[in-house]
Amino acid sequence: MNIGAKHFLDPAFMQDIEQLCPDGNGLTLEITETASVTGRKSALPVMEWCQVRGFKLSMDDFGTGYSSLLSVARLRFNELKLDQSFIRAFREDIASFGVAGASHLLSELTDCDLVAEGVATPDELYLWLQLGGRYIQGYLLSPPLPENAFFTWRACLIPPVLRSVRTVGLQDMAGLWQEIHS
Repeated sequence: MNIGAKHFLDPAFMQDIEQLCPDGNGLTLEITETASVTGRKSALPVMEWCQVRGFKLSMDDFGTGYSSLLSVARLRFNELKLDQSFIRAFREDIASFGVAGASHLLSELTDCDLVAEGVATPDELYLWLQLGGRYIQGYLLSPPLPENAFFTWRACLIPPVLRSVRTVGLQDMAGLWQEIHS
């Protein structure tokens, strides 16, 4: 569920959540405009309040101007969503490839799940899996859906059978980069 930073920091937010969804088990609140939350003393208690109620918290668009390493260091997110601009470019641009790999390491060290946003092709999925990625979002799975269509889609989803993918350690990323460009 997407939550804008302004609403997240509004004192009425906790009342809204308590009223509409008092049990957050299984739900993730995706905080958009994360930069607005960084450095705010009021954000940490709201985050803790949500997590105590079973919600997971996700930082949207990780790696862009709207989120920062400072956010990851100061705030305790359960999930980071690597911005799709890196996923679209990481097959051709070594800097984007490096950011994807570094984000993977950061997610492991901070015990966060890392989601690749905008995965649209099997090649992007395959490279993401080679980097050790586990979670994706994007048109390869489905376009954005309204709520009622999502529940129909979810009930019909048959997980695809993926062939085994060799993952590389972070120390072998340079070799993988060379391999995909030879």
